[in-house]
Amino acid sequence: MVIEQTANGKGVDGHGVEIGFLFRRAVTEAASNHYYTASIDALKAHIAVGMHLHGLSLLGPRQGLEQVYEEHNAIYNPIADGRPDDAQRLMKAHLEGSRDRLFEGRVLDLSF
Repeated sequence: MVIEQTANGKGVDGHGVEIGFLFRRAVTEAASNHYYTASIDALKAHIAVGMHLHGLSLLGPRQGLEQVYEEHNAIYNPIADGRPDDAQRLMKAHLEGSRDRLFEGRVLDLSF
């Protein structure tokens, strides 16, 4: 099962971009969210840019990538156990944590 194989980051590229994308895609498949699966497939190149930047932010003394894979495993376990509410809560926390790690907890101002 792809979600199980990608949750722990086995076979990771330098920044975990491809494995991270495959993990998110597998989560959408496990949730039977076909619309979202098709959407992330269409946006894969754009998502990869953001994930690459996020991966760069994890390279350093803090072992950030290991924390990300711990979060992936935490998300995978309730999916495997049939606990979608727990998986949803953990995925939301993971995405918010990724955003905060990337932007160092600051709000990104996109206004011109």
